[in-house]
Amino acid sequence: MKPELKKSLVRNNEAAGRFELAVGEQLAVLEYREEAGIMNLVHTEVPEPLRGQGIANFLIENVLSQLEDAGFRVRPRCRAVSAFITRHPGWKRIVAE
Repeated sequence: MKPELKKSLVRNNEAAGRFELAVGEQLAVLEYREEAGIMNLVHTEVPEPLRGQGIANFLIENVLSQLEDAGFRVRPRCRAVSAFITRHPGWKRIVAE
């Protein structure tokens, strides 16, 4: 069963350098490192019980949206983020060269 997800649930935990999405008792994360105004998206982790439900895609899309709204460019250093951008090429608009 796919959990009810809302954009507002994706939070930037700046102290930990990651975006977080709590789903029940589980926490999916997308880690980043900021470098000269560019967000290097380095690792996406979804707990095993949540896999296969679209959680990673939901998290990645919402992170990209928040970063775009904040005026950041991104470097996808994570396989999941790279694959998402390949499947949704409109997001190439915020990828740093």
